[in-house]
Amino acid sequence: MIFSAFKTRFGYAPLMFLGLNLFFIFIFFSTWQNLVSVWLNSETYSHGILIAPLSAWLIWRHGLDGLIVDTRGTGWAFVFGVFCALTWMIGELTGTNTLGHFAIIGLLICSFPLAFGFGFFRELTFPILFLAFMIPVGDFLQPVLMQYTADATIWAIRMSGIAVFREGLHFTLPTGRWSVVEACSGLRYIIAAVVIAVLFSHLLLRSILTKVTFVVASFFVSIVANYIRAYTVVLV
Repeated sequence: MIFSAFKTRFGYAPLMFLGLNLFFIFIFFSTWQNLVSVWLNSETYSHGILIAPLSAWLIWRHGLDGLIVDTRGTGWAFVFGVFCALTWMIGELTGTNTLGHFAIIGLLICSFPLAFGFGFFRELTFPILFLAFMIPVGDFLQPVLMQYTADATIWAIRMSGIAVFREGLHFTLPTGRWSVVEACSGLRYIIAAVVIAVLFSHLLLRSILTKVTFVVASFFVSIVANYIRAYTVVLV
């Protein structure tokens, strides 16, 4: 009975959605394989493997009542899908994994309006766009974050009255020599904080301004927390 009601409301759209994604996985299998490998082997981006189940839960939480299939206005989704395919091609030619990851997740997002229509996508915009957090992006911030972490840590050490000599990202204390490495950049804290803050704000906050303020505050709090962690490690 449930299946019949589901089929009556959505027709063959679910099969089209499944077929599109199986096709995309088959065509871009090596990129998907690389993406899953990043999730499984990187502590910074390990959250990516949880995003799809969370998105599915958000869709289930929203409910399917009132949702209908309407294929009008999906031309933009097809155009964006072509753009994603071209982006994947550029990524392959240049050896840029991030472009490939962006492309396949973009195609996954496109498959919703392509199969179910723009009205369906409009009602479930947040759960669908939440899938973008599957993309492991942010490594380009690490050099800057490492520099700021070193600046903040050394400033705090000097304010504590401890002598310190700095050479770039390396600094020497009377008790030993320290270095700010990639794990100290705080990128892991920032990404985790932003993902959780976005999810929390969607579930519990109403005002757009409050949501944005909360997410931005979480971003800066995670940076400061990383500075405190680095300083505490050195101090101890």
